[in-house]
Amino acid sequence: MSSHIESVLHEARIFEPAAQLVQNATISGRAQYDAMCAEADRDPSAFWSRLAREHVRWSKPFTRGLDSENAPFF
Repeated sequence: MSSHIESVLHEARIFEPAAQLVQNATISGRAQYDAMCAEADRDPSAFWSRLAREHVRWSKPFTRGLDSENAPFF
C-alpha cells in the first residue's frame, strides 16, 4: 500500500485544462503560475499583501501584512 501512495505523491503528468477554461482564467498559463509561486516563495507577506490589495475591497486599507517571524503568535 505504501508504494502506491508514494507513486501518487510523485505524479509527474500534467493535465492541460479545456480551452474554454484557459480563455476565462485569471492566470494566463504555466509561466505566470510559476512566476507567482516564485514571488510567493521569495516574500510570502508581500505576495499575499499585493493580492489582498488587488482583489479585496477594504473599508480601511491595511498597513501591515502577516508576519510569521514569531509564529504561532501572529
